Amino acid sequence: REEEQGAYTVKPGSVLFDRHLWSENAAGQPYDAFRDVQNADLVLVMGTSLSGLTIDGLAYGDGRPRIVFDMTDAPVQSIKANGRWNDKDAFLQGSLDTCILDVLKRLGWLDQILHEDFLPKLCLSSLQALAAYAAKESFKEEEMGRIKGAIEAEIEREKRFYPE
Repeated sequence: REEEQGAYTVKPGSVLFDRHLWSENAAGQPYDAFRDVQNADLVLVMGTSLSGLTIDGLAYGDGRPRIVFDMTDAPVQSIKANGRWNDKDAFLQGSLDTCILDVLKRLGWLDQILHEDFLPKLCLSSLQALAAYAAKESFKEEEMGRIKGAIEAEIEREKRFYPE
């Protein structure tokens, strides 16, 4: 389906520690993240301690504003030690999923995450976090049903990768 639509996703679950970044994107086109970051208006640093991996250089960057999402302040301390923390940078501490959902809510974009084309792109843990958030925020019954359906579908999808 992804190939047909020309839209590719990478779900969490595999982290390639201490490896070089891919030089092609999912569509097979040449890609250089370190060069492309110069075109960014904002760099999102999400769920990493910045402990010496190749990708860390993007977070240390060249002065692009950053929003750091993490359970601890370890990435902020790493940026301060290896780069420069600026007054345009921000730190949101807590669960990555919950922080992102709060940001989407404040931007008025939360309804977009419930779209039938987007829900299947979320991993199981993010779907479960969304369900908990939806219950706390009193989502409509129909929206809760869509989330429940997406969770069930993801459980079935994952069975192909994790046989019993």
